[in-house]
Amino acid sequence: MVRSRVGHRTHAKQVEVMQSTVRNIVMNCGRRGGKTNVGARKFFDNILADWERGKGLPYKPPRNLKVMKKSKPRLEYWCISPTYAMSEIQQEELAAVIPEEMIESWDASKNRIWLKGWVLIQFKSVDNLKTLVGKGGTVYGLMRCPR
Repeated sequence: MVRSRVGHRTHAKQVEVMQSTVRNIVMNCGRRGGKTNVGARKFFDNILADWERGKGLPYKPPRNLKVMKKSKPRLEYWCISPTYAMSEIQQEELAAVIPEEMIESWDASKNRIWLKGWVLIQFKSVDNLKTLVGKGGTVYGLMRCPR
């Protein structure tokens, strides 16, 4: 086992996922295999990599946030699960991974996290397919699928 940077014990298959450079990863594992945990870490690592590459730049932040109903993020990511109840698991795992100083606001009622630098993470559910419409540039990230 390898100790990860967030203090979790990581087994060989999780290390394999973390080191992978492929666009999509499907993990077919049993219960308690650490899929959501490693998925959250990989998801956040991808956000950091996009940030460091300057993805979403140039970006003009909105001038008056009080007037705007929805501000346009520089980067937008979705965590998709079968139900909103299951997205709570994703939120718990991401809470353990994202450093607190990077979080601008966490709005549990709207199922979204704003990170500093205009990065938006939204939690979506496939139980209402009409909500799965994204703007250009949306990255679909951490997904949980039933068997």
